[in-house]
Amino acid sequence: MTRCGLACGLLLLLVSQALAQEGQGAVMREWATPGEQRGWFAPTTPAEANDYLARLAGSKETVTLDTLAWVDGGAMDPDSSLPVLLVRLRRPASEDRERLRVLVLSGESGTDLSGPEVSLQVVREMALGGIGSLLDDLEISIVPAANPWGLLWWVPESPSGVDLTRDHLRLRSPSTRAVHDFVRRWQPHLVVELRELGPTVYRVQAAVPRHPNVDPDLTTYGRFYLLPYVANELAKNSVLFREYVAVEPDLGGIGTPLLGADALPEGAFLTPGELGAKHTLNAFSLAGSLSIMLGVASVGGAEGLPERVQMLYESLGYLLEVAAAQAAGLRDRRPSEPSALSVRQAWARDGDRPDLVWLVWTDQGRIAQQTTDRWHPIVRRRLALPVPPAWVIEPEGREWAELVSAHGFAVERLRRDARIEVGSYPVGRASHLPPGLADELPLDSAADGSDLLVRGERTFPSGSWIVRSDQPALRLLFTLIEPWSQDAPLGREGSVADGSSHAGLYPVHRIEDGTPTGSLRTEPADLGSTRPDPH
Repeated sequence: MTRCGLACGLLLLLVSQALAQEGQGAVMREWATPGEQRGWFAPTTPAEANDYLARLAGSKETVTLDTLAWVDGGAMDPDSSLPVLLVRLRRPASEDRERLRVLVLSGESGTDLSGPEVSLQVVREMALGGIGSLLDDLEISIVPAANPWGLLWWVPESPSGVDLTRDHLRLRSPSTRAVHDFVRRWQPHLVVELRELGPTVYRVQAAVPRHPNVDPDLTTYGRFYLLPYVANELAKNSVLFREYVAVEPDLGGIGTPLLGADALPEGAFLTPGELGAKHTLNAFSLAGSLSIMLGVASVGGAEGLPERVQMLYESLGYLLEVAAAQAAGLRDRRPSEPSALSVRQAWARDGDRPDLVWLVWTDQGRIAQQTTDRWHPIVRRRLALPVPPAWVIEPEGREWAELVSAHGFAVERLRRDARIEVGSYPVGRASHLPPGLADELPLDSAADGSDLLVRGERTFPSGSWIVRSDQPALRLLFTLIEPWSQDAPLGREGSVADGSSHAGLYPVHRIEDGTPTGSLRTEPADLGSTRPDPH
């Protein structure tokens, strides 16, 4: 009897497992994405993705669907528009508690086809329970197609010619503005950007922020607590992985019209790339989120799409897994308040100090310590300035005020003329650089560049713009508005009030520490035209 009972029990177990697998297979067939249904002959179109997500949201209470923005077809189809959708994955309100907030951003370039497909798969697996347990520790928002028109036509830019991957400074696209507006409201702890990179021996690459003004704790957390786990899990599957440099020391591609930058002594200063010119990393990390780019090797197009999707899905899954395990450490991290920030820095290479140590799973089934390639450039900080109480922008510098306002910072206007003690920038005068400025500084040190400022009282007319520094995301504000940082994108000819020959001044001035800014008569500035299009 016992043997018969065991045999029957085993048979029932096998049958139940087979039925469960069959049932799971039926569910997966029911919820296969349009791209999967076609055998990846062609990727899922934005319209198909929208219908698919709407069906999921209508069936599963953990999924909600919102519209961040609408983008039109530009000159190609000006009377049409497509939505930029936002998918929210979270437990019902009855189970609500503070969880790590994660934003996944994909489809910024219309030629990055795998990211939107991975986004659909993650939503499905979260909703159907495959990896739904991660919602015990995470609350996830996904923008599956930030550039729906580009994805529709397989072109990098939007119809208006904006490359969204390079739009995190100027915010010219309504899609990018809407994403940044959502980030300000929701304040994610972690932002993950899904991209496709060119052909490389590394099948998966990842990047952490490298801007010198990013909170160093953010970079450290990404590099030493999150990415090594991803690398190790991929190594188990013999997937080559490396850390990718988020901002390279390459000025060739920078089109920033900085007056006087060419007049600096050759080799005296290199600056970080334009803020967000290559990735979202710096923009979001300067605003207080840890931002990580996951990129998969690609030759573009639909060929090889299944493999790219699989690699990117696994990489994102491992990252979400370790983020859930490390949620408390990242969620409870408090950004430090800097007293001084970098405006200029030099890049250096140090072969004796590799950037990162990985723990990898070897072919022999053992954990071994390896280091990354030693080509990584590192930042040697050379010039820093204290954070002023506020900045004043001359009335003709509306572009600067609009840029700051577009990033969510409060801007005021003077209601009457005011005489203010300020420090101004003599940009373009190499002779103003102190001899031997910060030569041979040790790594990560910063020299005070205050001597480069021209100080004095100036009268600013009513209508001048005032931007106070006691606002959240100070690191981003400082980097945007400081004219001597090459991240500051706007420049115009000017002249010094006293009639001297220091040409090339910017219309932004630093209000000197100790100046009673509370006595300034101001009112909120009306810069509503810079907000995202509510269409």
